[in-house]
Amino acid sequence: ARMRATHPGPQAAACIEGDISNVENQGTFLMWANTGVIRLDLASFPGYGPHRIAVGCTFAGTEPPLTVELQTEDGSRQGSVTLVPAAPSAAWGYVATSPFHAGYRYRKQGGTWSAVLPPNQSLNLKPDGSHAG
Repeated sequence: ARMRATHPGPQAAACIEGDISNVENQGTFLMWANTGVIRLDLASFPGYGPHRIAVGCTFAGTEPPLTVELQTEDGSRQGSVTLVPAAPSAAWGYVATSPFHAGYRYRKQGGTWSAVLPPNQSLNLKPDGSHAG
């Protein structure tokens, strides 16, 4: 872990910045500015806690339904959404219990899991289930 604490003077608040890594060298960045006592816990880290992923598909209008399976990075929670031309968007939520494993994966029903995506990235798909970018 690399941490840096600064206190620029009596008119400004103290600031802590850091790159925190676990034993697998997976990292997260933390920045905290506050006056008085600074307490750090899991909720202080970006990525930890509840997430809601917007899932959408750009249908042309005649494609069959697209069922997308989703799972947390650590595999502890799975779910699915079905998108159709009349309802091309949905949402899926989960709670990340580690700031180092806060992402998610997706796949077209029965397909191969994607690489891990960050928890702040929405999922935009093509009708064939591939990532639209």
